[in-house]
Amino acid sequence: LRLADETMMRGALAAAGFKDLTVERIAVTFEFDSAADFAQFRVDVAAPFRVLLDSQPAATRARIIEAVIEGAGTYAVANGRIRTVNETICYAGTR
Repeated sequence: LRLADETMMRGALAAAGFKDLTVERIAVTFEFDSAADFAQFRVDVAAPFRVLLDSQPAATRARIIEAVIEGAGTYAVANGRIRTVNETICYAGTR
């Protein structure tokens, strides 16, 4: 089930007995002191990423993390912090 697929989620919630469904898309901004902090956050919260890292030898893990740090640098703002804007989709209904 792809949670970002609004049609699928509405169908799954309706099948589970929910009605009067509403959907709201909300921008969520994450800000980090550094690109390295961003990379650590990804390791800490993104289970598929962590599984990928855990399956690699140490040297490969280090290269992957360095690539994430380098890529995160493109999101640096004037004060040097890393800022990413993401979207979350909130579903609500009654049962």
